[in-house]
Amino acid sequence: IFLTNPSEIKLFLDQVCDEDYSYRINEDGSIDVEGDVGIGGVYCRRWFTSIPVKFRKVNGIFTIYSSMQLTSLEGSPEECVDFNVLSNPIKNLKGGPKIVTRDYDVQGSTITSLEGTPEIIPGCFDIMGTPVTSLVGGPKKVGGYFECSETAITSFIGAPIETGDFYAKGIDIESFEGFPKKCGDIAIETKFSTLWNPKGLRDLECDSLDVDENEPIWNLIKLFDTLDLRTSGDVFSRFKESLDYNYIRGDVRKPQINLFRLKEAFSESGIEKPIDLKDDGQMWNYTFVDDDGRPVNFWG
Repeated sequence: IFLTNPSEIKLFLDQVCDEDYSYRINEDGSIDVEGDVGIGGVYCRRWFTSIPVKFRKVNGIFTIYSSMQLTSLEGSPEECVDFNVLSNPIKNLKGGPKIVTRDYDVQGSTITSLEGTPEIIPGCFDIMGTPVTSLVGGPKKVGGYFECSETAITSFIGAPIETGDFYAKGIDIESFEGFPKKCGDIAIETKFSTLWNPKGLRDLECDSLDVDENEPIWNLIKLFDTLDLRTSGDVFSRFKESLDYNYIRGDVRKPQINLFRLKEAFSESGIEKPIDLKDDGQMWNYTFVDDDGRPVNFWG
């Protein structure tokens, strides 16, 4: 239930808005604010267990501090500049803004679902340290960085199609399936060095790809640029265009690579064979196979 008495509304806004703020009460009872809004502190915690007014548009930063311990975002503005929810025990983002003109940050909250997120976020999107289990329902396009490190995701399915830098460290994931098609710098590190399946990389455009060297897929990715793990876009593009990932198969214990298709990819991409490539593939943690899945020698 939202406040309706104008004097009570003003008293609340005086506590949570900038000193030089201005506001308007719309015909439907919603509130527009010029200036930043920060909900929290002793006053809010003492008198309210939810957002007591229905904001419509906040031309500034809207923050819900951890002291509120809200379980719902109902009452949040439909539109604001930045939206920050700091360590509140919410489960999803329903009731949050439909439009942000810059950043959306809910790191440290207890959300398990991204349902309710705007489809487009011009700035950064940060869910680091939340127990989110899936990226489904999240934004489709992020202009700044996308941060999903230290979450409970097990798949990139639902990730934005396009984003700035992409950070995913301390996660438990095996495949690139569902990964964005276009992004800036990429940094990935799983909890147990489980990332091995390149499915999802084929159509990727990125500035650099930084994967921990303990990941099984590192040995495949480093072929994109034999001098540097952080691949140059040019070589990366030419390699993935020529390598048909349908020919890469196996399981998490010992992935397999079709050797003949890999050599063809080397040739078409103009990439020289790495000097540390061993006959048996042991250094890669991969087995080279022919079209029938039989183990073969790289030099054969």
